[in-house]
Amino acid sequence: DRGLIPILSDTLREYDNVSVLNKDILKVDIAALAEEDTSWLNGHYAVTEDLDMEGILYTPIGRTAAFTGVLDGRGHQIRNLVIETEENFTGLFANLRGTVKNLGIESGTITGKDKVGAFAGRTDSAALLNCYSKADISGGNDVGGLAGMFNNSTLENCFVLGSVTRRDGRRACGRRKQKPQPKRAYYA
Repeated sequence: DRGLIPILSDTLREYDNVSVLNKDILKVDIAALAEEDTSWLNGHYAVTEDLDMEGILYTPIGRTAAFTGVLDGRGHQIRNLVIETEENFTGLFANLRGTVKNLGIESGTITGKDKVGAFAGRTDSAALLNCYSKADISGGNDVGGLAGMFNNSTLENCFVLGSVTRRDGRRACGRRKQKPQPKRAYYA
């Protein structure tokens, strides 16, 4: 079953064909599966428990095609997320056009070239809702706590507590290209 478990639950009725992400998913290279079969990129996923990524070097999902589905963290967190690459578009998702909600990245380090953020290297018509990151983020240009490049996307009830740095030492806050203003978004 490749670590994704289809479920039918009253708590997830708002979605069709929801798959659960649990500790078994840590044994699977989702990014490689998505490269082979892009239908993985538009699914609906729910996290059912806190995920500890210790000892796993994570590969961002959506390098060749954007994630257009929904990831609902259901109030859970990811700990010890480590992404180390010299590629552009670095984060939990390389390119995000879908929705990530109710999820926290409690700890980790995310390092990339350009367009680096905890949840997405780049967003376009995406939504980050009720999310936070305490991970340390670093890269070249377009580096942000939640997303490196934030295009025409929605950001609500999110915050960042981790450090965000550019390799050249300049202050980093990502790049935002959009008309709607973020709502209740904080960086400390």
